[in-house]
Amino acid sequence: MSLAYLIFGLVAGVGVSRLQFFYKAQDIVLAWFHWVMLTVWFLLASGILGFVTTSFEEQEPQAASMAILIFGGGLLVLTFLGYRFGFKPTLKKKA
Repeated sequence: MSLAYLIFGLVAGVGVSRLQFFYKAQDIVLAWFHWVMLTVWFLLASGILGFVTTSFEEQEPQAASMAILIFGGGLLVLTFLGYRFGFKPTLKKKA
């Protein structure tokens, strides 16, 4: 389980680093609701990862598979909708 959290932490750290780089270069403009969406998404993703890794550790692969299917699918839909309606209209176009 610690390997999964290590990988998730590395990916999250790189993601936050890249977000900060683009934010400081003013390639993206983020409003308050963008930060709320990103925080909720991160908390949901870490909760799903925790549940799945715990289920595998407790020898419950069916529970982990269903969690990936149901919660992961829901997170994927929320990710698509959040990007489409929240982030895409505010991205700056390079001239």
